[in-house]
Amino acid sequence: MPNTLPFFAAPPLSGIGFETMLDSFRGKVSPFKARPEYGRDTKFQWWSNVVASPDLVLLNKAYSGDWRADLDAKDEGLTIILPVSGGRSNAFIEGEKITAVPDQAILVANSRLQGLTARAYPQLVTTSLIVQEGVVSRTLSSLYEGAVLSRLALPPLFDLATSAGATFKLLVQTIVSGMHGDRVLERSPKSLVLLIEALLRLVFETLPHRFSHRARGSRLDVLPRHVKLAVDFMHANMHLPLTVGDLAEAAGVSARSLQAGFQQYCGTTPILHLRRLRLEAVHVELSLPQNVLPIKEVALKWGFSHLGRFAQQYRETYGVHPSVTVKKAQGL
Repeated sequence: MPNTLPFFAAPPLSGIGFETMLDSFRGKVSPFKARPEYGRDTKFQWWSNVVASPDLVLLNKAYSGDWRADLDAKDEGLTIILPVSGGRSNAFIEGEKITAVPDQAILVANSRLQGLTARAYPQLVTTSLIVQEGVVSRTLSSLYEGAVLSRLALPPLFDLATSAGATFKLLVQTIVSGMHGDRVLERSPKSLVLLIEALLRLVFETLPHRFSHRARGSRLDVLPRHVKLAVDFMHANMHLPLTVGDLAEAAGVSARSLQAGFQQYCGTTPILHLRRLRLEAVHVELSLPQNVLPIKEVALKWGFSHLGRFAQQYRETYGVHPSVTVKKAQGL
């Protein structure tokens, strides 16, 4: 998407006809395929306003007809869709259809979103936010070690009538108002980033998901000494072929006690925790534009001796092959 710092803002556009609406999107959002649900009716009326910062794409839209978009994004950004009035929005998430009406929001990782449909009664007005992968990963990592958005099992529907939902809605409204009109947030990009992070934290800390029990701050505060010693030893020696015995010796306890401690306080085994740390180290290095090492050397550097198994584990964790991460980092 074309983007100048701090904002990219297309002028509000409107028109009649489905094809003209598609033309209004080109170059402003990631490419997608779309079709009207009931033929290419020239009476299809639409309105669109797109504003973007490096961390967020904001779309306010209105349609007088029903249509569908087929998507194929691979990134770990977060798409948020709020029907404002006049209909409902449907999201197709890995084969499952999720429907939102006003006072509900759809939340989905871009890599899991296969399609969207708009249902107008008689005109659907929506606000959509596409939070970019960088700010999502940064916020998520600060809360849950090793977590990836697409593997979070985040509930796809957020009830905005709840107290948490009302706060979420107010944050969205603040972001929308600050990016439009006088564009106050353009003059304070740090404030925009903080608002986006607050929105994400509210979602990750309020909605139940796979890592809800593993909040980084609360978990690390209560780690017993032997588990913390083992984790510190892992960080210092990730490049070595460590065993549970090595970790237990460094922590000063038996292997059985160490296993029990990790299960109780980390929800995993010492070896799986070590693998997660190694994968995270590889992912960070491969994501650096200045990295010049081949994938094989980076994997070996961080303790992966079986490259086929490494590639499989990387793909299961991050949803893409390591080469995709490298190409993205290099802008290819």
